Amino acid sequence: MSANSRAEERRAEEGVALRDVFPPGPDAASVLVQGPAMVGKQEIGVELLSTASSGGGQPIAVTTADTAGQLRSAFREAGGNETDRVLVVDCLPVDSGSTDEWTRSVESPSDLTGIAMAVSGALENIPESRRRGSRLLVDNVATMLMYAEIEPVYRFLHALVQRIEKVGGAVVATLDTDGIERSENRALVGLFDAVVEVRRSESTTEVRIEGREEAPDGWHRYDGPGGVEP
Repeated sequence: MSANSRAEERRAEEGVALRDVFPPGPDAASVLVQGPAMVGKQEIGVELLSTASSGGGQPIAVTTADTAGQLRSAFREAGGNETDRVLVVDCLPVDSGSTDEWTRSVESPSDLTGIAMAVSGALENIPESRRRGSRLLVDNVATMLMYAEIEPVYRFLHALVQRIEKVGGAVVATLDTDGIERSENRALVGLFDAVVEVRRSESTTEVRIEGREEAPDGWHRYDGPGGVEP
């Protein structure tokens, strides 16, 4: 085994807490969490979402694969306060029409305009003091790419990141990289301040962080609040 390989193994044995690398609060970094399917990206995204309230902001989620109830359960498992109200834009067709004060329904992940309008409407109903420091999770961009080409998805995310950052918030998005073209991936990465690469190693989730000077180099064990996503 080479010296570089041994050094990488030692780093991977060391844990990293993403809450420390990406602290909540106004003007926090927007983050893309990416890697193959089923390696723990959702857990990481929801954990970062769960810190919004401690930074004085509002947690908001756009969910394309889970119901609003499932997202809220994951939020609590990730350390979100039981009293926190997560505002969810639910893009599952089976749940279309289930709208209340804290849940907005969009018929399909392909309705990017509808999602953008739902997010804008949600922001308007949030007190200005809670917009600053808000975190918006988009889980999962890959689902949108099943319905739409890269160009409209890119434009949607670009406008969304600008909209949220303009009010002092940040976007956290998850992305399955299976099957995505390298050029398309580079374009999406360029929309965010930082990237968290995720992989599985035996029974451990490992992360590599790019775009943050204070982040450790190389792959490290992810020290999250729970296990990995199933």
